[in-house]
Amino acid sequence: MNANLRAMIIVVGCGLGACTTQEVTPDGGGGNAGSSGSAGTGGGAGGSQGNPGVLCLPPDQVLTNFTYDADAGGTDQVRFGTFGTSLSGGQSAYTSLTGNVTGNDWHLTGTIMDYSGFNLYFDVVNGCNMVDASAYAGITFTIWGTLGGTGNMITMGMSTLRNAVKAPWLLSVGDTMTTGTEPGLCTPASGNSRYYHPGCGDATYTFAVTGTQAAPQTVSVPWNTFMGGMPQAGVTPSEILSVYWNVTWAPGAAPYPVDIHIDNLAFIPK
Repeated sequence: MNANLRAMIIVVGCGLGACTTQEVTPDGGGGNAGSSGSAGTGGGAGGSQGNPGVLCLPPDQVLTNFTYDADAGGTDQVRFGTFGTSLSGGQSAYTSLTGNVTGNDWHLTGTIMDYSGFNLYFDVVNGCNMVDASAYAGITFTIWGTLGGTGNMITMGMSTLRNAVKAPWLLSVGDTMTTGTEPGLCTPASGNSRYYHPGCGDATYTFAVTGTQAAPQTVSVPWNTFMGGMPQAGVTPSEILSVYWNVTWAPGAAPYPVDIHIDNLAFIPK
């Protein structure tokens, strides 16, 4: 991910038996089972071939409208998809934010005092770690609320296979959080950590939240609207590793409140 968008992503992996949970960042995502080759080369572990990953089940067009089911589990997320049949997963908020879905939308609140955001996670079925959404034209959702002190700006990011840092490179710079098997094909031009790796970065889309509860804002983001990725500027929709939103934060900035709602999360039909 971009160095100034440091964030922790919570990924829940559920195999055919037990489920496990691990923390990763948007830099380490999934890959295309049919891909080979890499975004760059180099010497030592940093130049080793990256992991091209495994495709997940195809996603449904509508991910979730966040309809709350009190019998389905906790109040912080609504599961989407059908496990074992289509892409499935849920939502997570991290650092200064918490989520609540009891109002039949994803209500995110908190006082921002560090790098914070929220994301989707995908169930790991048969080792999958990459989503092929190339059947769709982009992603859409409705949003309303306020982000105090930031001009109501928020950034949506997508980690993709060829922009994600190779796990062998992370190992070569002493990263203790990597397992060495995370998908990614990009070799940074320089850098020394998962948070500082020039030459590799996620494509993002930044927008102002203008919607209100009475008049929610519809945000529709075609794949080619995401920009600024490295080495690929945009999103390759057949190689999506993670989907996340980051709120604005800079070290030393004054804390500020966030109170936003997201609903009607779906892919855009072609």
